[in-house]
Amino acid sequence: MNRALNSEEESELRRTASIRKRAAEDVASDKRFAIFSSAGSENEGPQSMSMPERKREREKRRRECINLKFSELRLMLTRSANGRLDKEGILVEALDSLKTLNKSIVELNVQNQNLKSEMEELRQEKVELRTDKNYLRAELDAAREEIKTLKADHLRLWQALRPQVPRSGIRNKLTMRRCRLSKRWFLNVFQTAG
Repeated sequence: MNRALNSEEESELRRTASIRKRAAEDVASDKRFAIFSSAGSENEGPQSMSMPERKREREKRRRECINLKFSELRLMLTRSANGRLDKEGILVEALDSLKTLNKSIVELNVQNQNLKSEMEELRQEKVELRTDKNYLRAELDAAREEIKTLKADHLRLWQALRPQVPRSGIRNKLTMRRCRLSKRWFLNVFQTAG
């Protein structure tokens, strides 16, 4: 069936090409006629035709041109592949195709507007997130500076509160042990704060 459609389309294209060629020849002959009539020669070319004959010839060319356009339109329509259509069927198919295309254009325009508004919202959200990021980065830097300050303060406090270690006896060992424990406690507090 596809092969038959292809051969039908080929024959239609050949016929269309021949009609175009004849139309081009007719236009050229009309130009020649205009040249001949302006030159005053009466027995050459199309001017020997009478006025009704020329009118019929023009009407024939016009019909052929219209038929050519209908055949091109039939080839462009998608649903006409299942058989030959008359001129009315071709026009109905063309109108249906145009209505479908217009409907899809409207739907695509609505979708485009929705995407544009969504894109604008995302841009605004991006600006807000960037502002929040800069604010949080500044807060983080301030917190790090505060931690450094607190570490230095803890170290000075520990050094100030550290008992003086006596140099002899059991009391010396207990005091040393307390100093190590208090140092560990301060370091633990210091590490959990950091």
